Amino acid sequence: MTTELDVFNDVVSCIYQAALDAATWDEAMVRFVNAYSPPHWDVSFLLWERAPYRGARFVAAANLAPHARDIYASTFAGVQPWSRRIAPLPIGQIVDTDDICPRDELKDSEFYKHFLSNWQIVRALAAILDRDDEYRLAWVFPGPEGYDISRLHRGMHLVAPHIQRAVRISKRIAETDLRAGAAEAALAMSAAGVLALRADFSVVNANPRVEAFVSDGTGRVVDGGWRFASVAANAELERLAAADPPASAAFTATNADGGEHAVLAIRIAPQSALALDGYVEGASMLVTIGPRSKAPSIPVDHLAAWYGLTPSEAFLAASLADGETIREFAIRRGVTENAVRFLMKGVLRKTGASDQARLVAILRGLPLALRDGGDPGPEAQ
Repeated sequence: MTTELDVFNDVVSCIYQAALDAATWDEAMVRFVNAYSPPHWDVSFLLWERAPYRGARFVAAANLAPHARDIYASTFAGVQPWSRRIAPLPIGQIVDTDDICPRDELKDSEFYKHFLSNWQIVRALAAILDRDDEYRLAWVFPGPEGYDISRLHRGMHLVAPHIQRAVRISKRIAETDLRAGAAEAALAMSAAGVLALRADFSVVNANPRVEAFVSDGTGRVVDGGWRFASVAANAELERLAAADPPASAAFTATNADGGEHAVLAIRIAPQSALALDGYVEGASMLVTIGPRSKAPSIPVDHLAAWYGLTPSEAFLAASLADGETIREFAIRRGVTENAVRFLMKGVLRKTGASDQARLVAILRGLPLALRDGGDPGPEAQ
């Protein structure tokens, strides 16, 4: 036999499921309607309004056709009598529209004449569940006259706090997903392999570039943990894992062909999050594996002094002289190509080169003493 507690638990369970999966909010509304509404009070909706301004964004609706949602949101939301009277209510207060809006005022509105009258709707139970700047989250239950809505009123009182929490949880999850997605996209564009590791070297996260270093034999994942092929590189990583944060290590890792990749590893305070079943352990080390490339052959500090370049301009100039493209430089430095081109303007102006090709020719023709890091001397001027 189904009890009132069973009914309540079923509805609340569906609401918190909607917090995890926003696509199920309509189902949660329908579940509530089936549990607490009298006959012909089968429409319910949850939406953000900005009364007295027109417009709305639906979170969920039960038994309200998509075209009816569109008409309400574009034509009546925020400007109809109920919206204006509900807007100032304290959060959580559930009201009968008959108590805050005279029927005569409602029936004289375009909202009633061209929308509600189609279903003989004359009243509603409503509540403001949350606020976000000028927007208010309203839960509205419209229906016709002649029905006992005491059970519906009681059900809204019981369930409203759970909807409030679920909406906030849903928003927090969505914001977290967006931040994580942006971080994943940024990591995916990196020319370096990036690994987030626990102290036991188990992998928390890795960007797609890591696959290239697995393919060339630089390292591999064994039983969920990262291991370099190089014994020396693993020893460096183990020393870092045993160190107190913050700490860092720079070393090289050899691939299957004997080529070397530059590795920078950072020891950070262990990351963790509290979950209902205990703590979830996050990363305690961040490891970047650089693509194999030589350092610029022209000393950057001397190049800066010779032409009056800033350190960033000098590094760009030296990299271009070694054959790196603007795009490759941008990816390696983690900046946009437009930012590099803006930097390039300063390099061209200060060196007197009219374009990139002439710049490279000038730099590659520098005296050997300068290229080797020596003092160019007055004769080079």
